[in-house]
Amino acid sequence: MAVSQAGTNGRFGHTANIPVVAEGSTGTVAQGDLYVVDATSYSGDIWVTLYLDNPDALANDYSYMNFNVSVYSYGATAWNTAPATQLNGDPASQVLSLTNGYVSFLLAGSKKYSVSLDSGAFYTLDANGTAPSFFVDVEPR
Repeated sequence: MAVSQAGTNGRFGHTANIPVVAEGSTGTVAQGDLYVVDATSYSGDIWVTLYLDNPDALANDYSYMNFNVSVYSYGATAWNTAPATQLNGDPASQVLSLTNGYVSFLLAGSKKYSVSLDSGAFYTLDANGTAPSFFVDVEPR
């Protein structure tokens, strides 16, 4: 299994961008990719967990921060929402927030996946420029 920063290789073709806005303002997050997980050479199920890597700093700077995280699988020619059978009944989209700090997906092997942000919203308490950073962990089940 290989994991890489998505860059231009994910579902949306560009990295997720979380803008910095003025203190006391709301902001939104546009669609973008975080990681590509290539499990094409592994036939078993995999756990993919996406973490906020700097939650302490974010909690000081934001009242709330919510990201709609989705998993897409690569078909013959295009990215598609990962079907429930590949997620073993878990939803293909979950909300990552300051409250939960991580989201996990159980995925079938033998596929290539994009872990992406579909949307998001936040409210700043302190506009010191802290941007969220993410970490992904991929484990065989």
